[in-house]
Amino acid sequence: MTFPEDFQFEKKFEVGSFQVNPKGRIRLFALADLLQEIAWRHADSADFGRNLLESKQMWVLSRLEIKVFEFPKWGDRIQLFTGGRGAEKLFAFREFLVRDERELVIARAMSSWLLLHTETKRIQRPESVLPASLFD
Repeated sequence: MTFPEDFQFEKKFEVGSFQVNPKGRIRLFALADLLQEIAWRHADSADFGRNLLESKQMWVLSRLEIKVFEFPKWGDRIQLFTGGRGAEKLFAFREFLVRDERELVIARAMSSWLLLHTETKRIQRPESVLPASLFD
């Protein structure tokens, strides 16, 4: 499979009944949950996810900006793409793209993450755990 725009990870989801508003469209916070889901799945697949807990580190979402062009409906199948977009100072950046079954882009998002030590809560430099390939 070819990923659009240098995205590195992809997952398909079906919009569930519990994720929609009374009009049958996905709620914004439910879409945000899916973005976080694909982010950790990508991180886990590349060994900078849950395994960081072994070294007492964890990712914390700092900012999430979502631009929705069309809200998917209950039962729609959507495809989410994500990819690392480098780091600046203490923040690691991640971009998202959401497509519908017609492969039309229905949403885009950007997020920034902080890497924290789980005991001291001190911020760690993201480059210490992220692979160099995410910065190419």
